[in-house]
Amino acid sequence: MEFFKMAWRNLGRNPRRTIVIIAAVAVGVWAMCIVGSYYDAVSAKLLETVIFGNIGYVQIHRLGYHKNQSLRLCMTDGAAVINKIKGAPHLTGYSPRIYNFALARSPSSSQGVMIMGIDPDLEPTVTRIKSFIKSGSYFQSDDEPVVLIGKSLAHKLRLGAGDKIAFLMQGFSGGQDVVESFRIKGVFDSGFEDWNRGLVYMPIRQAERIMDMKGRLNEIAIMVDDPKNLDALKAELKARLPNRKSDLKAEPEQETLDNKAVHLLGIRSKEPGKLILAPEAIAESFKNNPNSELVSYRLELPATAVFERSGRKRSLELSVIGVEPLKEDRLSGIFSRVKVPENSWLAGAELDKELDANQGWVILGEAAAERLGVSAGDTILIEAQGKSLPLQVAGTLKRGPGAKEDGLFAISGSSDLWKEFVGQSAASEIVVRLKEGADSKETDQELLSSLGLDILDWKELYPDMVMLISAGDYVNYILLFCIYIIIAVGIANTMVMSVFERVREFGILKAIGTRPRQLFFMVIMESVMLALIGMALGGLVSGIIIGYWSRHGLDVAWFTWDLGGGGGPYVIHPTLTLVNILTIVVTAFVIAILSALYPAARASRLPVVEALSKY
Repeated sequence: MEFFKMAWRNLGRNPRRTIVIIAAVAVGVWAMCIVGSYYDAVSAKLLETVIFGNIGYVQIHRLGYHKNQSLRLCMTDGAAVINKIKGAPHLTGYSPRIYNFALARSPSSSQGVMIMGIDPDLEPTVTRIKSFIKSGSYFQSDDEPVVLIGKSLAHKLRLGAGDKIAFLMQGFSGGQDVVESFRIKGVFDSGFEDWNRGLVYMPIRQAERIMDMKGRLNEIAIMVDDPKNLDALKAELKARLPNRKSDLKAEPEQETLDNKAVHLLGIRSKEPGKLILAPEAIAESFKNNPNSELVSYRLELPATAVFERSGRKRSLELSVIGVEPLKEDRLSGIFSRVKVPENSWLAGAELDKELDANQGWVILGEAAAERLGVSAGDTILIEAQGKSLPLQVAGTLKRGPGAKEDGLFAISGSSDLWKEFVGQSAASEIVVRLKEGADSKETDQELLSSLGLDILDWKELYPDMVMLISAGDYVNYILLFCIYIIIAVGIANTMVMSVFERVREFGILKAIGTRPRQLFFMVIMESVMLALIGMALGGLVSGIIIGYWSRHGLDVAWFTWDLGGGGGPYVIHPTLTLVNILTIVVTAFVIAILSALYPAARASRLPVVEALSKY
């Protein structure tokens, strides 16, 4: 205790030096608190803007969609997926979404945008979209033909709430471009320039209508009750959702094209006769496989062909096969084998291209044409499922798709059959042409696995954000390290000067029986006292400042750079966590002790005779 008192009194022997080092420690602690709390607040604000602004904590997609954001690469059974995730532990909100690229146009300008179809009632359970509206208002229902646009897009197109905006895009079928005009319901500011410039919100029913999605979804965004439960929620979702399409099977096929064997895979339903709905979505997944060279689909329907001439009516039961002419010819070379009369308008033409550009045609198998008594140019009636479709015979063919040799079959455009008999896109099989040298057994498993779902959290969705935060951590550590060095050098310098000024004093103390370890302890205690006083003062000042910022906010727009596409302006609320406080206190305390080790050791080892000789 006596040496403790001596250490305390020694601080007052040189008040100026003591005040300087206490001020240095206080400023260092203040700087550590400010830098740490500021960086944590900026990182939290940036992450909050990304998560609550658009992406949510977790997203569900069709496998591969995150890398290839195609409208067709979608979940064909979106409602079933939602039903499976409802009630999952830690899930507090979900929002189904549809995405599509489009060209936004106004009378004065145009801009490429991403249209995002959302459910007006469910989207606010995941994001804070309602709070982004700066002019106009949020959606009232999902039946409104209205949109929300970002402030930067509104500025470029010179539009505002109440004005009309037009969009040019392709729908799910990929056919003719769709042009739609919408009223602007509101203008939003998300805090990210990329979103303000290139994102357009639309009620999901309107998006379904103009994009022909019919219940298909590109994404389901999900909110978790607590970020700590994110991994548990992901595990639960993966347990509830399949990772592959289990109701399909793959069978190898082979065609001869240009005197060369072509290896194919036919993907069909395991249930005989069951159609594959929305084959475009499945085909889009198959295209991403490195062993796939071409993907097409065929629709086979049992039907009756009826032909009437001169009051004589003939009918024949046959299979009608709907194909995509351009792709089918690359798969099987079928249209190079079609017999077309010399007087036909198709004579000498590239048959696959001509038929792909036209509708209302049919190619009959030779046996079927002979039994019906028809020739090219005649019109037959295809009857199926209580409906009928008139088609003009374009030619005849001996062998049809799938090696139908001399069979009773007819080939027509799949779009004609969808429109008349099915009411939506469907296929009996999806055919994949493999690249030369590809292993069909390995590829068929890869293709079926690619039809599963992808469950990604925000770190996997935005790896750039993780890298940005990590880079900020390193910068923060470097700044703190520099502050620690300054504090350590200040304390060490003060204590060394103190020891050299008090050499005779230490010699007298040792001469009257003071032990070296007691001198060592006294010098260390002086350093610790300096550090504790400085820490208390710095902590008090920084606590007052950070407490004020935490309550009233700190607008950092004037010195915040553009963080990944739009970090500011925004108001942050710095706070000091218990972990930060303990880290700063413990680190400063350790630095104070380490900085005093050399001067303390120097004082304890001074020879008595040499020390007493100093004046």
